[in-house]
Amino acid sequence: MRRRRALLVLAAGLLAAGPVLPAHASHEPEKRVAATITEHWRSLRAERGFLGEPLGELRCDPAVTRCTQGFAGGSIVWEPARGPYLAAADRAASRYAVVNKHRPLPEGYAPARLREVAPGHRLVPAAARQAKALLAAAAEDGVALRVASGYRSTDHQAAAFRRWTRELGAERAAQQSARPRHSEHETGLAMDLLPASGPCQEFGCFADTEHAGWLAEHAYEHGFVVRYQEGQEDVTGFTYEPWHLRFVGEPLARDLRALGSDSLEEHLGLSPAPAYAASLPRDRQPLRWSGD
Repeated sequence: MRRRRALLVLAAGLLAAGPVLPAHASHEPEKRVAATITEHWRSLRAERGFLGEPLGELRCDPAVTRCTQGFAGGSIVWEPARGPYLAAADRAASRYAVVNKHRPLPEGYAPARLREVAPGHRLVPAAARQAKALLAAAAEDGVALRVASGYRSTDHQAAAFRRWTRELGAERAAQQSARPRHSEHETGLAMDLLPASGPCQEFGCFADTEHAGWLAEHAYEHGFVVRYQEGQEDVTGFTYEPWHLRFVGEPLARDLRALGSDSLEEHLGLSPAPAYAASLPRDRQPLRWSGD
C-alpha cells in the first residue's frame, strides 16, 4: 500500500518525482529535508540508479534532527550536520561501505563469511561469485588474470603497512598502503589483480598492460570498479591503482560508469579523504558494523 501510494504521488508530480512526505507533514523543515533528499536521489540517477524507486514515506523524528527515506535499493538519511547520505555507506558489512583515511572500520571488524576466489585468496560470497565470473570473462577475451590479494585481516594489513613504511618511508607508504582498519581489503570486497602470465608480474608495470585496459572497460559488468583512479589522490587518498578492484554490485558499478564518476566519495557525496586526520568531523567517523 505504501509503495502504491508513493508511486501515485510521484505520478502526480508532487515533490518533482521525489520522496513522499508523511500525510500529516505540513512543517517547512520536513519539506526542506524532502527536497534535499530528492536532489541527492536525483544525483544518483533517481529511479534509474541503484537506489530505484521510493518506498513508503519520509520518516523524521519529532525535532526533525534525523530523517530517513527508503528506496528499493537502500535508504537515504538526512542529519543537520551531514545533510543527505546513503545509510549503507556507513555500514562496514555493506557492499556500499566507503572505507578511507577518514572512515575507518570498527574495532575488531571482520566479514561474517568469506569464500575462496583463488587458492589463498578470499572475498565475501557475493564478491567472490562475481570475481570468478570476471576472471572467466577476462580469460575468454585473451587477457587472463590472477588474484594477487583478496581479503586481509587487520593484523595482515598492519604487517603490510609496516613493511611498506620500512621500504618507502612514512610519507610514500601512506599514499600507497592503508593503515589497519582503513583498507578495503579488510572488508572482503576488494582484490588486487595481475596478469596470469607474461613479463609484467608486478603492480608497477600493470598500468601499461592490456589487462589494465580490459579491467577499465569491463570490470563494471561484474559489479567491480577500479577504486583508485588516476588524478583522484586528493579525494581517495591513494595513488592510481588500476589493479585494485572494489566490489559494489552491478547496479552501482553501472551508475558510476554512466555518470563518469571517478570515486565513491564523489558519487555518494562524501567528503574527500586525502590524508589521515587526528580528529574526525561528524561525517568522518568509524563505520558501524550494521544497521542504518
